[in-house]
Amino acid sequence: TPVSFTVYSTTPVTQDTVVDYAVVSPNAGFLGAASFGGALPTGQVTIAAGSSSATVSIPVASTALGAAASELLRVQITDAAGVPVLTPTADVSVNNPAVTAGTHAIPGFAEISGGGTLTQSGNNYTLDLGSVAEGGTSAVEIAVFNGAPASANQLGGAFATTGSGFTTTGTGPFSGIAAGQLQAGVDIAADTFVLGAHSETLTLHPTESNPSGFSGTLSDITLTITDVVAPCYCRGTLILTDRGEKPVEELAIGDRVNTMSGAVRPIKWIGKRSYAGRFALGQKDILPVCLKAGCLDEGVPRRDLWISPHHAMYLEGVLIEAKDLVNGKSIVQVDQIETVEYFHIELDSHDVIFAEGSLSESFVDDDSRGMFHNAHEYPALYSDAKSAPARYCAPRVQDGYELEAARARIEQRAGLRKTGGARPSGLRGFIDAVSSQGITGWAQNVDHSEAPVCLDIYANDRLIGQTLANQYREDLLQAGLGSGRHGFAFTPPKGSNASHAIEVRRSFDGAVLQLSHRVENSNPPLYEQQRASPTG
Repeated sequence: TPVSFTVYSTTPVTQDTVVDYAVVSPNAGFLGAASFGGALPTGQVTIAAGSSSATVSIPVASTALGAAASELLRVQITDAAGVPVLTPTADVSVNNPAVTAGTHAIPGFAEISGGGTLTQSGNNYTLDLGSVAEGGTSAVEIAVFNGAPASANQLGGAFATTGSGFTTTGTGPFSGIAAGQLQAGVDIAADTFVLGAHSETLTLHPTESNPSGFSGTLSDITLTITDVVAPCYCRGTLILTDRGEKPVEELAIGDRVNTMSGAVRPIKWIGKRSYAGRFALGQKDILPVCLKAGCLDEGVPRRDLWISPHHAMYLEGVLIEAKDLVNGKSIVQVDQIETVEYFHIELDSHDVIFAEGSLSESFVDDDSRGMFHNAHEYPALYSDAKSAPARYCAPRVQDGYELEAARARIEQRAGLRKTGGARPSGLRGFIDAVSSQGITGWAQNVDHSEAPVCLDIYANDRLIGQTLANQYREDLLQAGLGSGRHGFAFTPPKGSNASHAIEVRRSFDGAVLQLSHRVENSNPPLYEQQRASPTG
């Protein structure tokens, strides 16, 4: 496309006058040599005798502007005959006649402030905050940057967030990040009142655009943020050692503690942390839980046992966090405190030790050591220690039969659940099928209809196993029995003669489930019997 300039003389010339011209590019924003194949155009134009003007045409290719919406074209003139030049330059704006894809933007993440370690593998970034102190502050600011070379497309996009454990702000749609520039303002704060391992992923759906009118999409990039927070004992807790019971705060590395297996093992490290009451106020994941004396068994614990809400007790062959045992009477969580100090004992491996005479876990490093105020001591003591995946001494549960059985026994001791009685009081349900291959049916508590029911299975008055009525059945839902999650299926152990004299009883009070049978074949389905009724 030709771009025309007119060269004027203030008066008509008396003879042919030759004028030199050249395209010049003084700075960015002007068409340069690259727009003309590598060399700026030059030439001459002649103002004919008797005339006062002549026209210069500069050819500009359709691709000369690249992705720019427009550029300036400057022409400079001189006179070979020595005639003075009053206005040596003229500029004209050249608009881009075509939409041009340009050079792709390159999206990425950068950490502006905070801690942790940011790593990249292709389009996937990871920000590992490591171990975070429970109730502490852990926040980072992230920026999105355009890593493309100069004059590349601008970067924009929108975020999607998955996962939990963090509060993220500043993730609204954005646009206009130029090549080599960044835009900060994505703030990420760890939820340090929820203990355990956390992971949240920010997925950026990037877009690109340029002034020529081009717009497009780029491949997604992700940023995964991780941290770990873990639990402890309170000051004053008595721990059983080879020298008798000692307050946890008086123990030291090398002291030997008794374990559930009967072994006496040396302490490798003790983690310590503390919080002021004003800071802990209203924080259910930091306020201590009290297991009152005798709440677990006769004389267990011997005194009130104070632990952090996520510290696990060993019950029913599994590890159960204190918060999951709270019943408001024999196990309670306080609403406020003046101050609280937590301690956690580490052995060479995860184990169960004695705290106030009850079985409770030791510390296991699942990348949570950094939450303790004295975490710096460990590498100084064990500089050659190698990191390894955490290995737990027993299953750690948050639901299921073992948890319900433990809660039932604890609440029985506290008088929160009735004991004894052969007839079902507040229990509805039936045994649907009995055979040597299995026993099926359903059970539901009347007063707490959505609580799973723990059941004991008897054959010839001998306990052969236990199960939990929490399986989903469509017929129960259709019959109006809550969520429908009240079914059970029990596979008898070999040699138990489970097809004879079967009885199913509610674990905590012995209430008998109706329709026990001495037959080997199943009864008709529940909905055919028309016994699936909420009025039971």
